[in-house]
Amino acid sequence: KGTSDVCTDMGTMTARFSLPMDPATINASNVLFEACGTGASISNTCTAVAGAGTPSLLDYDTDGRSQLVLPVNGLAPNTWYRLTIRDQVRSLGTPERGAQVLDGNFDGRAGGAYVTSFKTGAGPCAISGVDVQPTTALISAADETKNYQAFPLSSRCVILSCAGRAVNW
Repeated sequence: KGTSDVCTDMGTMTARFSLPMDPATINASNVLFEACGTGASISNTCTAVAGAGTPSLLDYDTDGRSQLVLPVNGLAPNTWYRLTIRDQVRSLGTPERGAQVLDGNFDGRAGGAYVTSFKTGAGPCAISGVDVQPTTALISAADETKNYQAFPLSSRCVILSCAGRAVNW
């Protein structure tokens, strides 16, 4: 929260949850990404970021825990941004545990939005690694397949955009 000098060529924002989340609750009404000015501190006047993609979920481990993925496709330099995950987001229920509402403000009770902010730096970052999701998976048959997504990373673990880059494997 309040981080500065974030890469402008960020391709995707992510947030990991401790439970499998209900994909029906991950949508543009419950996940907000806003630009909030260029001053020394974040402004209270924010506007939705044009060009931000549709939020979605990936499983990030073998327990099925979820990771929010929000394509942002590059950001303006020296600008404050705010990500809000509203408390309408909930986990999937299981026979052992009912669905749980997000405890975004970490007070130990259901409810409360998760809000984080950051300010971009002057420009893009160099690619220093790759994040592959899911990080682990088991393929148990020769004809079985598994879909993976790969994201270029900066040295600060920021997922970068591939736009305007030659990325070869």
